[in-house]
Amino acid sequence: MSSITSSAETQAKPSSSKAKSQQRQYIIPVVGNVLSRIILWTGIIVFSCIGLGALMFTTFYPSYTEKAEYLTNAAWPVIVLSTAAIAVVALLNRCNILERINVNVLSWIVCCYMIVASTVWAIASNTFPAYDSLDLINAAKELGTDDMPMWNGWYMERYPYQMPFVMVIRLLLGMVGDSQLYIALEFLNAICAGATALLLVRLSRQLFSDKAAVMTGLFSFFFLPLFLYSTFAYGNVPSLPFALAAILWQSKFMETNTWRHVIFAAMAITVSILLKSTMIVVLMAMCLILLIHAMVKRNWHSIAGIIVPIVVYAACSHGFFTVMEKKYDVVTDNGLGKTTWIAMGLQGDEYGNRLPDAPSWVTGSANPGWYNGYPWGWTTDYNPEVAAADSEESIKRSLTRFVQNPTFAIRFFTQKQATIWFDPTYESLVNSNWSAVPNNYGSAPMSDRPMTHLVHSVYYGKTNTIILRASDAFQFLTLAAAVTVLIGLRKRFRIEQLLPITVCLGIFCIYLLWEAKAQYAMPAYVVLLAYSGQGLLDIANRAVLLMGKFSRIITGKHEQISTQLAADTGID
Repeated sequence: MSSITSSAETQAKPSSSKAKSQQRQYIIPVVGNVLSRIILWTGIIVFSCIGLGALMFTTFYPSYTEKAEYLTNAAWPVIVLSTAAIAVVALLNRCNILERINVNVLSWIVCCYMIVASTVWAIASNTFPAYDSLDLINAAKELGTDDMPMWNGWYMERYPYQMPFVMVIRLLLGMVGDSQLYIALEFLNAICAGATALLLVRLSRQLFSDKAAVMTGLFSFFFLPLFLYSTFAYGNVPSLPFALAAILWQSKFMETNTWRHVIFAAMAITVSILLKSTMIVVLMAMCLILLIHAMVKRNWHSIAGIIVPIVVYAACSHGFFTVMEKKYDVVTDNGLGKTTWIAMGLQGDEYGNRLPDAPSWVTGSANPGWYNGYPWGWTTDYNPEVAAADSEESIKRSLTRFVQNPTFAIRFFTQKQATIWFDPTYESLVNSNWSAVPNNYGSAPMSDRPMTHLVHSVYYGKTNTIILRASDAFQFLTLAAAVTVLIGLRKRFRIEQLLPITVCLGIFCIYLLWEAKAQYAMPAYVVLLAYSGQGLLDIANRAVLLMGKFSRIITGKHEQISTQLAADTGID
């Protein structure tokens, strides 16, 4: 009898184990689907709110400092220009013009246009490096010499993540010499702006269709800040095409499971992060989407797809800084900690000034949570441990004030997000026309340089108004198109179609707490452009359907009135 019972228990155990395995196989895809829905709806809510805010308010910098001011009468020009743009899209669609445009040819045309426009603006603006651009150029010139004041104990020790871009500058310095270095950096920006435009078209085609890609390409012609940023010698623009290439290749990997795509994606995102450290948000988004893909599709190739870029980035980053340390005898592991940037992102009162109990070296950010000089508070005997301890105390003071005064906290974070997301130029004009300069950067501000009449108009005249209004409408349409696409995807979507919005949500989340500037939002808007072509087509199609329905209603009422008149008068 006992043997029979034992046999029954033995048979029951595999059956129970099999049931648990089946349960896990069912639960994992459900969790993946829930996560993807959370991303989708969070994207809809967040960027709908930003879109409505951007419609009502526009931030700009008339003093050519980072002190933002608000335009409150911006809605009507945006509505007029956006309506006109949608009408043009509807006309192009109705005449079947979009189908007749070759996507590959258009992508190269918009690429060349961005390169030419960037180069022309760089030459015409007649600007010069200042602030961080000048610091990085000086650091590149000093590297390997006996006199390196920008390095150990100063700028590069505090910001070691800038070293990869410094090496790019040093490479160009060796190629073109000191006199042509800044021009070479501007041309590098021009090439990267062109590559960014090209990759946006290719990414739109990968995520949607040739028709959507054509629309994205045509729309990108009006993305003025992309070429206006050619004068800013920094890692912002050079990092963009590599981030887009990584997103594109990962999307291809998720579709085909071809390993070369994930390797290319890993290499591209590594370069992007090395050029601009905050692009690590893109890597995090890529890993999250691959994890969801693995859960929903039960495709364990995606797990390997997570590991490869992390390993490649970690290996390349470690290798680069090891070489820098050994070859040039510089400090690479003594930078400011993350708490310093969070502390700065929580500093400033409702007027943009420093907190009353903040250390005296905090000069005050122009806007709540913006850069305010805090990292330079430790002027002598710099020690990252001391900086971290001071930063933690600053965070505690800020949080205490937020808790004690919730109204102030709401106002603080609202103003911070507004100044980040409502600037349609992303500080592109400010960064080439500073009206103030610290003592150690020179005697004359950039705004005092000689300008042609046209360049002066770009900064101060009617051309500036046109740029601001056009960029404002472009920004609103970008947001509206992205939200329209996301709403359309709520019933059915491919997981890789969520990758751009995941990147944008990551950027939004990090700057809730992190030190902020309007220029930091530009990568998010660039990535959102991947949705723009499909979104504009969807908006135009719905507008045409709505107009047709309205026309039928009007026609029906007209016929009803005519029939009634004929019946009343007896006249047909």
